[in-house]
Amino acid sequence: MGPDAANSERILKTLAFDQIGQTGADGQSEQQHFAPMDMLTMKLSMNFDLEAQRTPATALIRFKATDDGLPCLILGPAVTSATLDGGKISTFSVQTPDHLTRLTALNHAVDSGTEHTLELRYDLPASEVTYREAGVGFVTAMADLRGGQLFEKYGPSNFEADQFQLTVELQITGDADYHQVFSNGQVRNLGSQRWSIEFPAYFNNSAIYFHLTDSVLRVKRLTYPGLERSIPITIYSENRAPLNQAVARIKDLFSELEGTFGPYRHASFTAYVSGGSGGMEHAGAAITSVRSLGHELTHSWFARGVMPAQGRAGWIDEAVASWRDYGFERKDPAESRERTVLSQSSPFELFTPVNVYVDGRALLANLDFMFVANGGEKNGLKPILARFFSLWQGQVVTPEIFQGFLESESGISLQDIFSKYVYQAPGAPNRIESQSDAEYGFHPRPLTQRQIVRLR
Repeated sequence: MGPDAANSERILKTLAFDQIGQTGADGQSEQQHFAPMDMLTMKLSMNFDLEAQRTPATALIRFKATDDGLPCLILGPAVTSATLDGGKISTFSVQTPDHLTRLTALNHAVDSGTEHTLELRYDLPASEVTYREAGVGFVTAMADLRGGQLFEKYGPSNFEADQFQLTVELQITGDADYHQVFSNGQVRNLGSQRWSIEFPAYFNNSAIYFHLTDSVLRVKRLTYPGLERSIPITIYSENRAPLNQAVARIKDLFSELEGTFGPYRHASFTAYVSGGSGGMEHAGAAITSVRSLGHELTHSWFARGVMPAQGRAGWIDEAVASWRDYGFERKDPAESRERTVLSQSSPFELFTPVNVYVDGRALLANLDFMFVANGGEKNGLKPILARFFSLWQGQVVTPEIFQGFLESESGISLQDIFSKYVYQAPGAPNRIESQSDAEYGFHPRPLTQRQIVRLR
């Protein structure tokens, strides 16, 4: 099943907002209307210049306007030039009403429903690329927890509700040694130190993974005979021991997860296995430790198979993966547990609070108990999750979509338990996050800058 464009566009439309603009020549301040664009396709070119040690990038984006007003997207690097439908325009930064997210807005109003072509030029920050004498290292090392960043670190992006067809072209300029590209997209070697990567149309800004490096790495390639088709698997690492350990485990993990949630949907699986604890999941890819391999592979079903539409929904996949990590526990919701928050109130929230691992799996353990004890699904929550994945794979979901599906499948109203443990309750003492190591469970902590540099 492919992405539901209407669902994505509908969610993006809810993110439009008004803000008072700068004072004009007449001394009056005008109210401006901002609307996140619906990105349809993007061709992103990155040129790694060994001599200058800089990385200019150009993004050609075809987008649909979700509302009248000023289109906007998310991009960390500063724009050096921009054109809209061939004409030069300027861009500026604007914060969402709750100051959670900084957007790049086009200083040119468009009409709702119209399609346009936008070209943005910028330089990748020096901190995101490692240059060596005859080589370069770059990897999309992201983090989806509070304070992290997704693909906007490297290229034009959006809220996770936006799914788009992405083509990335990489080129190294200068006299370079042998390089490799690892990715969850389809990689084509174009020769002369050039590569093209095609990503599926259901990918969003947290799904994308590619790694360009001249480092000497150990690589194992194998195939798993999946329920519906053979799945190519690439596992690579700096060291032999974690590589061999991951290879020894991967087929059993695929068998377990396909048996639990249904057929794997991505074209392949690629994993960089580190000796450390940092990592991140992508659609059919992961940076992971051996210990976290099962957790991160689970995310190819929930997180990057069924995908959160924004940070408010990020708890769903971490709850599922953590519930699986701890053996699908079943717990009576009558047992005392303090109120928690898994889904922040702001629709502009990009990231997930840390407590989703402990509190998320506790909620699913409660739901599993309820579905059996109250005459609902006799086998508990797991078969309902498998049906949810079957219906919503390749699409983005909100907490309300998830809750509604659970209620329709189980025949039980979940409003009380979701109000107590999921949604923000004004004035209530809500537990939002904890920074202790125990909170993470099997999920690796976000990569540190030192780990990212080493990985490149």
